[in-house]
Amino acid sequence: MRPAMVRLRGVSGRVWGGRLEGAAGATWGTPTTQPLRPPAPSGRTQPARTRLDDVVFSGDVILTNVDMAEVTRQFQGHDPSRQGRASASGKLSIRGLDVKSLGGKVAVYMDDVEAFRLPVLSQILTFLKVQKETSDFHGTFDMQGLTATIERARLANRLSALEVEPGGTIDLGQGRMDFYLVAVPLSTVRDLLLKIPLVNLLVNLQDKLTRLLVRGQWDDPPSKLLSVQPIRNVGEGTLTFFRDVARSGGQIGGDVLNTLRSIIELPFGKPRKEQPVEEP
Repeated sequence: MRPAMVRLRGVSGRVWGGRLEGAAGATWGTPTTQPLRPPAPSGRTQPARTRLDDVVFSGDVILTNVDMAEVTRQFQGHDPSRQGRASASGKLSIRGLDVKSLGGKVAVYMDDVEAFRLPVLSQILTFLKVQKETSDFHGTFDMQGLTATIERARLANRLSALEVEPGGTIDLGQGRMDFYLVAVPLSTVRDLLLKIPLVNLLVNLQDKLTRLLVRGQWDDPPSKLLSVQPIRNVGEGTLTFFRDVARSGGQIGGDVLNTLRSIIELPFGKPRKEQPVEEP
């Protein structure tokens, strides 16, 4: 028996001041037959059914340009100090309701957000003595169950930049972090980043960089969550990132939104032009 599949494409709409586009589907193979109730006296049985555990749900979704102030008002009440925009995309699948079977990839981009209000990022920025700066953030994560493995995570603002070393994990079920990051104080090394050739940059930055181990619960204080580690070989990609944000004044630019779109499979075309609503 060939697997059956239902696919819904072209889902779109406005949400939190941004735009949602997505597609969803469900696939199931040979149904598992189970009587809905014991056979009737006549010997007739109820129709077989497909168990939810036999169904694999999958989806591709992208949120673009969401207003963080709108999100905050929706979930926490009015707070005018919240600001910034966020975008995210995901390609995920799950068998039935078994969260252990969840798999896929998620990418997030935040632009000029108050990262010092967000869990874990607030502890890191406090430790780095950068608390009240708006920041850009870009992260890509591989999901297996409720564990997110970090493929890339970068944060930048006017005073500092940091990059997480690939392979660290975030256990969303337990709220536990386990990853390393390297940070640089842009406010004091901007001239070095802009003037020294890349091949000589690490030697000159060696005593300016900070490498942290982030290990513990998401709400642990910085003294418990963070520990300073020896600097290891910092890759060329990380140094190039530090140089780029030094040039941009702490902005993560480039093709971030294209990166968000690249992990999903959606029939994107030009955004539909919004039609004005005529008053009756």
